[in-house]
Amino acid sequence: RAHPVPRWVGPRRRLCDPSPPPSCRRHRSSGCDARGARGRPGRGMFAIQVVKKAAKRCARSVLKGAPPEPCDEVQECLCSYKINKGILFQMYDVFHSLKQFEDLDEVLVNAHEVELSSIKRLVVDRRKWVLKILMQLLALGDCEDKVTWDQFLWIFVRFCSLNRVELGQALFLVISNEMSSTTLHYLDARHLQEFYNPYKDCPVRSFNTQGIDFEKLPLTRYYATDFTELTQRFTQLVNPIVYLQRVLQSHLPGVDFWDRIDRADAFVHKISYDFFRMDTGRIHLRGEPPYRETCDMLISDALGAVVVNEEQWVLRTSKARAGKGLRQVSVWGEQPTPELIEKIRKRLEDEAEAARLFAIEQEQAAIFAAEQARKRREQMLLLQEGGEEEDAGAGEEDLAGPPKEAWVENAAPSADQGTPVLALATAAPPPPPAGRGSDGAHVQIDASWPLALCASHAAFSSSSSARSGQVGRHSRPFV
Repeated sequence: RAHPVPRWVGPRRRLCDPSPPPSCRRHRSSGCDARGARGRPGRGMFAIQVVKKAAKRCARSVLKGAPPEPCDEVQECLCSYKINKGILFQMYDVFHSLKQFEDLDEVLVNAHEVELSSIKRLVVDRRKWVLKILMQLLALGDCEDKVTWDQFLWIFVRFCSLNRVELGQALFLVISNEMSSTTLHYLDARHLQEFYNPYKDCPVRSFNTQGIDFEKLPLTRYYATDFTELTQRFTQLVNPIVYLQRVLQSHLPGVDFWDRIDRADAFVHKISYDFFRMDTGRIHLRGEPPYRETCDMLISDALGAVVVNEEQWVLRTSKARAGKGLRQVSVWGEQPTPELIEKIRKRLEDEAEAARLFAIEQEQAAIFAAEQARKRREQMLLLQEGGEEEDAGAGEEDLAGPPKEAWVENAAPSADQGTPVLALATAAPPPPPAGRGSDGAHVQIDASWPLALCASHAAFSSSSSARSGQVGRHSRPFV
């Protein structure tokens, strides 16, 4: 970030000396300063910037005030979770850092409030899937543009202390606020479908809701208890808010603290719209009401699928899937179970991998076939070139005697011209020198051989040469 330290800054000269170095002084004789004719800054300007930035960093780390005193409600909340002064200082460091990021040029001593957008810096990974839940959580705490120190502690300390069932209730409120539902005490299946549609293409497997179809579920409206049971069975619905809680716990002050915390109350809280507000205007005379679980769907799913209340099922699901209705396969209707969804996903992944490998094999086979065809074409070209050379030298004078065509022309007129072999045999020209047969061996025919043997041997040699398709330039027919 900072510019390199100039060469003139050394052990002989102190950085705190405000006087410029000799190289940066004004030259009166030339009428120019150290910045030069083109207006470039001198080395002294870079050194001053380095000193300022170093001084600001030191001041930010040293000049930090104590955290503001929380209000009585917040102090009571901190005492219930056994948060002492040391842990409070760690939380204030995070709050102070968020405020310092708003203006890096200013040395901030005390922080009383931060911008609402600065809270997003707490989430680093998977921001696309979590930030809207964080913003709605702050909206439930009546935070519009700024977040005060008391609101920061009240909202995030209470949120980090929730268990999984309470997180399901908090997510119910977040979805209701995000979808601007007119009914505050229940959610339609349409609202859930719209909220979870972006998660169908989520690359994070624990957030992906591709296998969940709310049209295949029997309920058309979900109360807080029904939605909590649904999130306990299909955990990918509640995993985004669970991940957000773990991220906030890692900052305030750490995950180990919240894992070892011992809550005084052993019951599950009922999360209402006033849970994250400091000024509710309501007082529970008998304390905070507990959460009453119904387990209408979880118990039936755990004990087994026994078809009962068929008439009520038909009345409830008759309008589902555009009037087609739902079969009573299980308590969840036609919605596959998480185990079956995982098997289907695994099978689809295996099929995709097999298709990819098959495509690679097909490509390699095509490349191999093209290479073999290229080699065959090269061989055919070589054979054609060799045949043309042999045809060009067929009429030339052989070194061992006259050309092949002269043997028939010199035959006797009394011989049968229809059978060249017999004509050659009966003409009895001067015996040629030793030649080579089709197999390359030296053969010489004597005049004392029988005529039939000479004719058969010559016919065999000529047929072998015809089958081979090539005749050497220095070879002759046998006689």
